[in-house]
Amino acid sequence: LADDAKIKVNDFAASNAVSILAALKVVRYVVDAKADLKQYGLADPLWKIEIDAPNAKHTIWLGDFEGKTKRVYATLPGTGSVFVLDEIDALILARPRSAYEEMEKKK
Repeated sequence: LADDAKIKVNDFAASNAVSILAALKVVRYVVDAKADLKQYGLADPLWKIEIDAPNAKHTIWLGDFEGKTKRVYATLPGTGSVFVLDEIDALILARPRSAYEEMEKKK
């Protein structure tokens, strides 16, 4: 949402996503290093999530679904590792952009 300063962020949705990221647990590691990111939909990820914290910027990329599940492949850019996130975390993090935008109240 940072690319459009006019958009008002839905504080609840953003806070929820940050909480999920803070408590994120990996279901399993697929590759520890030097992964072929394209194989997991991570060379051009479906989602790039960046959180600017006071002391650091945290980024996670979400790629393709794992097989026929709702779990997704993910990576921390630059690490070369690939891991799988559980279905609930993936569903919350990969909500459409509109879910993070504040809706205008009708008068």
